[in-house]
Amino acid sequence: MASAVLPPRAPATLPGCWPAAWPSGTGSGTQRRLLTYCLTFVKRNRHTALAILHNLGYNLRQCRRVPRSQNPVPQRPSFGLTLSQVTHGLPTRLTPIYQNPAMHNPALLVVDVQRGFINEHTAHIPALIESLLPSYQNVFATRFYNPENSNYRRLIKWNRFSPKSADFEFAFTPTSNVRIINKPIYTCVNSEFLSTLEGLMISEIHIAGIDTDICVTKCAVDIFEKGLTPFVLAKYCASYAGPALHQAALKILPRFIGSEQVIV
Repeated sequence: MASAVLPPRAPATLPGCWPAAWPSGTGSGTQRRLLTYCLTFVKRNRHTALAILHNLGYNLRQCRRVPRSQNPVPQRPSFGLTLSQVTHGLPTRLTPIYQNPAMHNPALLVVDVQRGFINEHTAHIPALIESLLPSYQNVFATRFYNPENSNYRRLIKWNRFSPKSADFEFAFTPTSNVRIINKPIYTCVNSEFLSTLEGLMISEIHIAGIDTDICVTKCAVDIFEKGLTPFVLAKYCASYAGPALHQAALKILPRFIGSEQVIV
């Protein structure tokens, strides 16, 4: 499974966006990938990208490092960065901080962070979700409700979460950009949800919430099967039934959606 570390605050001279994935290491392959990522994700801030690459001594045409005296990139403000400084402290797979949708436009899906799902195993999740919300332009938040005569009542003998009950309410404070989805089943992935994503030109969804082993897993797998790219943010997930089932889900999810799609 991949690992995520929130990045340091971006310098004022850098674009207000971190790429979705940064390479680690210092070999020539890493250098080529770094060049590719800079050109791909910072293409709308060309001069800033060129300044960073020039400061690292890259020849853009040949995709290799050359002495600065031979580097044709025009002089721009120097950031005084080395390759190790650029890659140090940045996430190896994912950093959900994006301010320019033209560069990268992931959505956050908050699954069932509701009062009825909060106990000693999940009490830390609402605050974590609230800390995550400002990092995303597009946020979806689901609320589960349990209809009369549902299979949850009939087969599982589980009668909580009536639509007007206290269980149903959010356990966190949604921001103004949160799109609320009320759902009577495990998943929110239906034609309306997919149509909204398509309209927003979103193909990558970061998933957080409760329960890791049930609704989080179901949503992640459904997103995967619709040809979109899910990332499960394990730190921002938990299970009402306890850490054992949370960890079990984190072991199963890589087999469902890929080891790099689970961020621990």
